[in-house]
Amino acid sequence: SPSALRRGRLVVLLDLSMPVMDGFTTAAHVMQHFPDPATRPILVALTANAIESERQRCLAAGFDFFITKPFSPATLKTLLLQNVPALIRKRGAL
Repeated sequence: SPSALRRGRLVVLLDLSMPVMDGFTTAAHVMQHFPDPATRPILVALTANAIESERQRCLAAGFDFFITKPFSPATLKTLLLQNVPALIRKRGAL
């Protein structure tokens, strides 16, 4: 929810195939509620579709990162540690 994000949630993992509201729809809502990239949470797309066109679709929709399922906690940790600090600096959030 937007109120949860305002309380300091920095990274949001969004499954693209959820039944009620998929990750693309949720990402669109997040982008609408947080139009300033400096305040927007980092969006990570989770999908079983490991094809380049799906990755490009996610990035075009506003996701910052793309992870294919299944993934290990170590994979997520590595992705975040290696990429999030630079993304935050780029957005001007620090």
